[in-house]
Amino acid sequence: MEKVQLTLHDAPAGISVENVSLTPDSATVLLRADAEKLKPGLRETDYRRFRGEDCESEDGKSPPQKRLVPLGSLPAIPFEVVAKRP
Repeated sequence: MEKVQLTLHDAPAGISVENVSLTPDSATVLLRADAEKLKPGLRETDYRRFRGEDCESEDGKSPPQKRLVPLGSLPAIPFEVVAKRP
């Protein structure tokens, strides 16, 4: 795999993946929350899926084509948006 990316499955508008850092033993995922799009009281369950960028030739002769292939998923994580404290 040349590249691994994380996508959110059915995430609410305002939640996005900002950065993914992988090591042989761990993964760190930084999520971004947009306060303009997320309102207090929202309760969701967030699903994360990993995909990897693979390069492969269809017939073994033509130039390899990049494609994203599923690598797995992380457990669902429930979350709730709360109001910012003064």
